[in-house]
Amino acid sequence: MAIVLRPRQQNNQTISIGFSGAAGVGKTTLVKELFSYYKKQGLIVDVINEVARDIFSIYSQTHGVRTLEEMRLIPELYLMFQNDVLEIQITREMRIREKSPELLLLDRTVYDNYLYTLLYCRRSDHSELFDRITKRFYEYLISQPYQQIIYLLPHGTKNYDEFRASEDLNNQEVQDVVLRLLTSFSLDRIKWVTTTSLEERFGYLVFLIDGWLKKKNLLPV
Repeated sequence: MAIVLRPRQQNNQTISIGFSGAAGVGKTTLVKELFSYYKKQGLIVDVINEVARDIFSIYSQTHGVRTLEEMRLIPELYLMFQNDVLEIQITREMRIREKSPELLLLDRTVYDNYLYTLLYCRRSDHSELFDRITKRFYEYLISQPYQQIIYLLPHGTKNYDEFRASEDLNNQEVQDVVLRLLTSFSLDRIKWVTTTSLEERFGYLVFLIDGWLKKKNLLPV
């Protein structure tokens, strides 16, 4: 079926959808599937992939750390890492919004970034840096960067890979509790996804996103 390209609307406000949830619940897989789907629909879609992976590859080369667990044994270094992840996440989000895509999908939100600061850092490790991260986090949230947040609940299946720390996957429940408290700042924007089936998740999210796009006349009603 041929793709019909529509004239781009002027002064369009980007629909920003952040994906949140504990480690290994399937955020990346869904973002990739949805990006591909809406690209085929002819929409102007952009995506922000997981920032922490990019930053860790730099820290691995410059500081000789091989895993996240190893980095967490050096508290000040891990705080520096978390600060860089948050700053780069915010910078990428702001720059892409300046391009005004019709749909922006974010594989992680600043909530997910800040979660790991709370779980694995202490203010006593480096109070100035810890306070800087916290201040930056809450200041950015005031701008309400996400129109919608898709929150994926833990479902017992842990998606291991070479990057994700095993302790993160083994602490999904703890992460979920803390993350729910953090995201309560945007409670009116959260859609909870409880199903474990990728097909059911995808179908539900297409239903939701189609509705948001139609309200902005970005899809035919």
